[in-house]
Amino acid sequence: MNKRERGSGSLKLRGGIFWLRYQHAGTRVEESSGIRDDGTETARSAALRLLRKKTKLADTPAFVPPAAAKLTFEHLCEMLRADYRRKANRSTGKLDAKLNHLAEHFAGAKAVSITTKRVTEYADARLASGAKCATVNLELAALRRAFRVAVELDEYPASSVPKITTPDPKNARRVFLDPADAEAFMAELRQRESVVADVVELALLSTLRRENVLSLAWPMFSLTVERGHIVGGSFTVPGLKTKNGDPVTLPLTGRLLAVIDRRWQVRLDACPFVFHRGGRPVVMFEATWDAAAEAIGRGGRGPEGKRNLTFHDLRRSAARILRRAGVDTLTIMARGGWKTPSMFQRYSITDERDQLDAQAAMDAAMASPGSRKVVPLTRKAS
Repeated sequence: MNKRERGSGSLKLRGGIFWLRYQHAGTRVEESSGIRDDGTETARSAALRLLRKKTKLADTPAFVPPAAAKLTFEHLCEMLRADYRRKANRSTGKLDAKLNHLAEHFAGAKAVSITTKRVTEYADARLASGAKCATVNLELAALRRAFRVAVELDEYPASSVPKITTPDPKNARRVFLDPADAEAFMAELRQRESVVADVVELALLSTLRRENVLSLAWPMFSLTVERGHIVGGSFTVPGLKTKNGDPVTLPLTGRLLAVIDRRWQVRLDACPFVFHRGGRPVVMFEATWDAAAEAIGRGGRGPEGKRNLTFHDLRRSAARILRRAGVDTLTIMARGGWKTPSMFQRYSITDERDQLDAQAAMDAAMASPGSRKVVPLTRKAS
């Protein structure tokens, strides 16, 4: 009888099925081949071929443990939902919408079969169907996070995660309010409904998202009150309420202090919300918004039916106003919750004025070159 070669693994019959036994990372692995022993050499040869394939992959980055090989797209989704509920502590409604689109392409698929090629095909198909680039990016981000959660839970090997790249956001919005337009817009809002004007002003001054502004409540504030007016303090939006999971703390000074003091004057003991209408939290104000936007020439809707001026444009405008004011990028990113430069750059888009300013700065620098730092060596006379 020939001695079995070390590291070649072995076959074992169990319930009439060939089971594969081999070593990976110093641990014995046993998994079913799915091949039934029908008494022929053909069945045994097929099981041996599968065994050889497994032993070649063992102890390499390409190896996928048997349990991970059974993982499906649906398993990934459930792990992601559980992680979302645990860390975000909120409904998975928006997440489910992204996963439902992904399911149209990946439902029932094994995780190992979700390759980079298939992900790219999904993105191409979604864009071809008319989905916006930003929407597809959010869906792919959910898929990427699902794989990451599986890796964190030791349910899937990091080496087998597909490379998920997001399409270039060529259709990113380039809508901004410069300070003069912002002042005009808030003046129009104040003529119609002062609480909405305060909502917009705080959003612009703080770079906070709409949901964070509207959910501001007095327990989030640490205030210094003198003679019935707020003269200082700060407020913190908890990490559970921010998109990136990090808390945001902002000091109350200048115009931001003035906004909060105005809201303090109309607060109600029975209502914890900073922005309210007679004790009921402000939720919708589209009619007021549309009327004010129309008054400053920024009303109407684009070809896709989206408003020409949206609430989220305030956040984008705030980033550019801060940058133009000379605030350093890291401070703006921390204030707005942008964790990576690429995320921030989508908001801080330059325009013709920026390029004119850059050209003026270049002209000024060239007009006053100063003295040379490096001078040629003088040759000695021969």
